[in-house]
Amino acid sequence: MTVTSELISLGNDTDVHLYRTMEAVPEAWDQLAPKQNLFLQRSYLAVLENFPPTEMQFAYLLFYQQNEPVGIAIAQIQLFRANQNIQEEKEDAGLLGRIGNFVKEKVAEKISFYTLVCGNLLLTGEHGFYFSSQINIADKIDVLHKGLNAVLPKLDEQGIEVSAILIKEMEAENKKEVGPALCKYYQEFTMQPNMVFELDPNWRTFQDYIDSLSSKYRVRMKRGFKKGAQIRKENLDLDALIANKKRIHDLYMGVANNSDFNSAELHEDYFLELKRAFPHRFQLMGYYIEDRLIGYYTTIKNYKELEAHFLGIDYEQNRIYQTYLNILFDITKDGISMGVEKIIFARTALEIKSSIGAEPQEMYFYARHRSKFSNRLLNYMVDYLQPKSPEWIQRRPFKK
Repeated sequence: MTVTSELISLGNDTDVHLYRTMEAVPEAWDQLAPKQNLFLQRSYLAVLENFPPTEMQFAYLLFYQQNEPVGIAIAQIQLFRANQNIQEEKEDAGLLGRIGNFVKEKVAEKISFYTLVCGNLLLTGEHGFYFSSQINIADKIDVLHKGLNAVLPKLDEQGIEVSAILIKEMEAENKKEVGPALCKYYQEFTMQPNMVFELDPNWRTFQDYIDSLSSKYRVRMKRGFKKGAQIRKENLDLDALIANKKRIHDLYMGVANNSDFNSAELHEDYFLELKRAFPHRFQLMGYYIEDRLIGYYTTIKNYKELEAHFLGIDYEQNRIYQTYLNILFDITKDGISMGVEKIIFARTALEIKSSIGAEPQEMYFYARHRSKFSNRLLNYMVDYLQPKSPEWIQRRPFKK
C-alpha cells in the first residue's frame, strides 16, 4: 500500500513533507503556490493526477523551515525507456551510418529506468518548484536538492527504485541566477528551444497583427487561409468532447508517434477532465471537413500566458488544407483576443512557428544519476541518445 504522507528532516530546522496524492496535501500548498501559475496549483495538479499519462506516478514536496511552509515542488515519476521514448528518424548514411544506427538502437534497448522529474513532462517552462522570497537563491536550490534526494529511499521502500533526478526546466534569464547553484549538484544540458510569441501590447485585434506583417508573410498567410477555407471550426463543449473522444485520441496518437521524443502518453480522458475543471480556461478547437474531424488544437489560459497545449492532425489532410499553419494563426488570434502577454508554443516545428512571430527561448535541464559512475557518463549518454536538433532558419515575419 502506498504511503500518502511522510515527514523527512533535512537538518538546520528544515523539513520536507512528502505526499503521494494531492488529496493528502494540506492547505499550506495553496498559500505558497504562485497565483499566476495554474500549473502549480491544486486544481490543475489534481486533474493530472486523477487522469495521468501512461505509467506516470506523482509526488508532492512541501518544505518547512522552523515549522513555517517555505516552498513546494512537484515530482513526476516516469519510467524512461530509451527505445520507446526516443523515435529519431533514421537517415540512410551508408554502411557506417547503418552500423551506427544499429549500435544506437541496441544501446537504447538496454536503457530503462525510473526518473524523478521535478517539473511537468506535459508542459514547457518552469513548473517544477516555487519558494517564498524570504529564502535566497542558493539556499532554495540546496533545500530542493536535499529534498529530492531524501525522497529516493522513501520511494525505494514503496517499490519504486528511481535511478535519476531531472529538474526541468530553466529559462536563460533565470539560469544566470539559479544555474551556478544547480550545477553544484547536477549536470546541465539543453534540448530544442521553447518557441515563445510575445504579443505586441498595441495589438487589439487580429487585423492589427496582420498589418504588422511584411508583405511576404501576409501573402503566405492568405495562401494558408485560402487552402483552409473549407475547414469548419468548432469550439467543442463537454458533450462534443465526449462524443469525439476516440477520434480526438487517435489524432493525438498520430502526432505523438510522429514525434522525435515522446515523454508521456496522455490519458484518453485528460482533455475531458480539463474541460470539466476549467470550462473557461481550456478549449479544444476542432477542425472539420464536412463532418470529419481532421485536426484540433488545445489551449489553456494560464493567467497572462496562453499555453498552446496538445494537438491532433490528420497528416494527409494537412497537406491539402494546411491545417497546422491555420492552427498557429488561430492560436495567435485567440491570444490577442484574450489579451495575454505571450503564447507558449513549446518545442518542435521551430521554423514554421518562427514564421508567425514566435522566438526561440533556450531552456536548461539539470540531471543527476544516483550511481556515481553513471552520473559521470550522463552528459555523454544524453548527447548520444537525444534526437538531433533539426537545422532550421529563424524567420522574421514583421515589418522592419
